[in-house]
Amino acid sequence: MQKNEVCWVHASLTCKAVVVFLHGYGGSGENLTPTALELSRLLPEVSFVLPNGFEPFEHQDSFYKGYQWFSLDKVQLNSTLNLTPQVWATHLGGMLRVACGELKEWVLDQCPSEIPIFIAGFSQGAALACAFGLYHFPVAGIVSFSGFFSIQNVLCFRPPAFLYHGSRDPVVPKRFFLQTQRELEENQIELTTSVDMVAEHWISDKGLRDAALFIRKALKTGKD
Repeated sequence: MQKNEVCWVHASLTCKAVVVFLHGYGGSGENLTPTALELSRLLPEVSFVLPNGFEPFEHQDSFYKGYQWFSLDKVQLNSTLNLTPQVWATHLGGMLRVACGELKEWVLDQCPSEIPIFIAGFSQGAALACAFGLYHFPVAGIVSFSGFFSIQNVLCFRPPAFLYHGSRDPVVPKRFFLQTQRELEENQIELTTSVDMVAEHWISDKGLRDAALFIRKALKTGKD
């Protein structure tokens, strides 16, 4: 699967929504296909589209070629880093705006306009999903798996959001989840959370089940 290629997992029943699912740092849309297939089993009326990041992975070599949504070379999400306004503005804010602009063009070109669109992501893709759904596009809901985000400006949109995290995540520590949760709640986002007490930096079965419940509820609420 090359840059700008897309994996689709189509709804097995009449499609009532599309989830744009963004992979993590160095991954690809193909990497997320098994996860999307499992979600599709839980949500047979939802299609999933899994694009590749718009940039080649900055640490790829002859043995591994992946993609990224923006560079993380200057940001290490380790136990000592705090996502302060200064860190976010200096290292992440501008790159997220650029990535969101590209993603918006892609969504408008690739996704049907007549049904609800959800934005979902894992890790780095979750950060982009939050930025996209809160500032750049009127999505039906945001699904963040093992991600991170910090609100710096007045929100443009307030869709319902779902945050999942593994309590033992060594890559994106749980405190980033707690910070994101707090900031979304402070900004009156209707929030659903899910924490797997034994999971590390992956999406567990519990996370998938809880995400499916969130999407199903958001679709039902959108009809009422």
